[in-house]
Amino acid sequence: MKKNYRNLLSEEIEQLQLQRCHASDWTAIQVAKDFNVNLITNVNFEGHICIGNQVTLQNIAVLRASGDTTFANGLKIDVLSEVGDLPVAIYDKLTSMEAAFEVMETNTNPDLVAKLQAKARAYAEAIRCDACIIEDRAIVKNCLELEDVHIGKEVEVIGACRLKDVTLCDTNEGKPIHIGAQVVLEHVIVGTESMIVDGAQMDHCLVGQGCHIGRMYSATSSLFFANCHFENGEACAYFAGPYSVSHHKSTLMIACMTSFFNAGSGSNQSNHSYKMGPNKYGQLARGSKLGSNSYVYWPMQIGPFSTVIMHHTGHQDLRELPFSLITEGQDGKTHIVPGQALRSVGTRRDINKWPKRDQRTDTPSCRLDRINFSMLNPYTIGYILKGLEVLKELKTEGKTEYKGCIISHRHIEGGIMLYQQAITIYRGQQAQRHLLQTTEGGTGEWQDYGGMLLPKAETYEALARGENFEDLEQYLTQWESNWVDAHFDKEDHKRLIANGKSAENAWNTTLDIDGSCDLAACQLNW
Repeated sequence: MKKNYRNLLSEEIEQLQLQRCHASDWTAIQVAKDFNVNLITNVNFEGHICIGNQVTLQNIAVLRASGDTTFANGLKIDVLSEVGDLPVAIYDKLTSMEAAFEVMETNTNPDLVAKLQAKARAYAEAIRCDACIIEDRAIVKNCLELEDVHIGKEVEVIGACRLKDVTLCDTNEGKPIHIGAQVVLEHVIVGTESMIVDGAQMDHCLVGQGCHIGRMYSATSSLFFANCHFENGEACAYFAGPYSVSHHKSTLMIACMTSFFNAGSGSNQSNHSYKMGPNKYGQLARGSKLGSNSYVYWPMQIGPFSTVIMHHTGHQDLRELPFSLITEGQDGKTHIVPGQALRSVGTRRDINKWPKRDQRTDTPSCRLDRINFSMLNPYTIGYILKGLEVLKELKTEGKTEYKGCIISHRHIEGGIMLYQQAITIYRGQQAQRHLLQTTEGGTGEWQDYGGMLLPKAETYEALARGENFEDLEQYLTQWESNWVDAHFDKEDHKRLIANGKSAENAWNTTLDIDGSCDLAACQLNW
């Protein structure tokens, strides 16, 4: 505790008692220099409590410090695999990039993962104490049970049922955290500018910055990062990367990783077969969607910007076919329409809307999750190149089956055309901002680490040197340029730009027609 606290004066104790406050030990209540006793009414204190300046505490059944606590910092959360294979160590500075790296690289880079987890544990030990802490200008009213809580500056807690072992982060320059009526939080960290309201219940969770959790949402052992919005449904062992969204009562998100994601009503998954326990998990890569009443039996991996509808139990890795529609045929098999999202106006709408929906109003330096919003980049184009190779091979061999899935000849032809168009657009965009190489690196495989797109090899090297993910932002433009140079033959830039603009104009025309058709289909003849 950095703040200097003092003991209550005898006259302050008397006034608090007149204001219907009680304490198991008044000497265990400490306050800041400019503590305002008039703002504290009808509170039952138990244990060591530290209260900041201009704090409002009203109608709290019990505010209790049970002893030694880190307010959920350093806690390990078993995301994806419920049996504990992929734990993430949480703390109130955890970024989506760190958490994603811990999950994705546990088996391939255990030393680097251990280094990140040690960082979280060291942070937790540095803040360990035996007190509840209510920081300056916090407002806490009409609550039942608050135990081992660190409530940050200007945070609002109104009508909560129970908060136990909880961190509510300080307000920086943006909106304060708001915890609303009937909310239950146990072993939870909540980031700046987030709202948890309407009876939501969370246990062993981290909620990042600018999130909204409400309408009776229930979550256990899950992580929610920047700008997630969840209502009504349920989550378990879920890694919700930035901009993951679900609004529906009958939706279950279990044992999977998403980002820039939307779950339709009734969508759900299974993570075990009543044999070795809940040890299965999957990934829906950035931009993916689950259609209404869809079902996926993990393990399964879905490529970027793909949509899954109906039922799938084949356990395929379909990352090499991004932007696809994945459906179920009458034969019960998974059928794929490669590149379908590249002809949907919804994809363009998504790309344009995400930056506008950033709920983080703090200065950029205060934003923990570093997010890349682009649709075409080394990560997605890398998969498109692999998908193009797959489709060309199927076409050459006259086959229609890929990993047990069915792709019709017509859809193979369409997928090749759409993937080639996307590559042409991307190369034209990159040619317009082509850089002379000033920094080496970035030419290998890229990964999406919780919304931040990075070359894997350079990320490993930087973390081994003790650098942070945000330190790599300065190199990304050059690394992307290097990647393009390494994966495509050199051509005349003017021709690349002209071809790219032509392809992009054709793409936008197709999407405009798609949008017009969709709007026309919505019109009812009254």
